[in-house]
Amino acid sequence: MIKKNSTKKLVVSAMLLAIAVLLPSITGNIPKVGNALCPMHIPVLLCGFICGWPWGLAVGFISPLLRSAMFVAGAVTTAIPGIIIQIILIPLIIMALQKNKMIPIEGE
Repeated sequence: MIKKNSTKKLVVSAMLLAIAVLLPSITGNIPKVGNALCPMHIPVLLCGFICGWPWGLAVGFISPLLRSAMFVAGAVTTAIPGIIIQIILIPLIIMALQKNKMIPIEGE
């Protein structure tokens, strides 16, 4: 039973990771939306709520690195550490809210 649950979380996290990497490219093609919004945070937030904060933390850490490796031709920009810190804060806030019983823990 535990293996089935972790496999489901792995699949959902992988899907949300793919969305986190590709969604900024889709919205970037729309000039008004692309200049105002970077929606990479939305899949990380969803992953934190659906799969739990550890999975959201992993998706939040990997998504900027993977996006940089795929779309910036391997060049590491100076903004990557800031983006990683910003995105990692989302699952950590979810963890704090779950520990304070402000939002329910997944599976309960």
